[in-house]
Amino acid sequence: MLKQTHFFRLLIILGILSLYSCSEDEGPLDPIKGKWQVSAINATETETYELRPEKNNITYFKADNISSTYEFMDENILEVRGKYDRIRYDEEGNELSVVRDIPNHRTDYWEINEDMSEFFFAIDGTFLEERWEITELTTNKITKKSVVEIDIETTDGPINIKIEVIIELTR
Repeated sequence: MLKQTHFFRLLIILGILSLYSCSEDEGPLDPIKGKWQVSAINATETETYELRPEKNNITYFKADNISSTYEFMDENILEVRGKYDRIRYDEEGNELSVVRDIPNHRTDYWEINEDMSEFFFAIDGTFLEERWEITELTTNKITKKSVVEIDIETTDGPINIKIEVIIELTR
């Protein structure tokens, strides 16, 4: 009987402690706001020469030694802080170049559309704007993708440059 009494007392104590373990201020984790670590940056640049297809090429970029964060704050302020190394590869995977310690410091205005499928960033101090498709969004991971196409007239004729960048953020 004594063991049963101790067991019930233990249950009552655990029940009382569980009432105090969660505060009323704690709500569900906001899917965007907060500090995120950049876990991967990958890009592909495709150059297509209209008149000289033999010059067409694809270059791949990947970040290494990433120590960058994105902090989505109230009033739609975004602070990006940190640095990373950028490694450039050719189509066969051969390393072409490495740029070390690329700084990544900026403060932006950010918005997300209603269905949380697209980010909009206004780069502070400039007229630049970015739109990023959100390809994955969980409470612990954001994957965002941007595709930019540029047409340029050169002495080799028109060139189309397509740059696709994918950035993964984790908490």
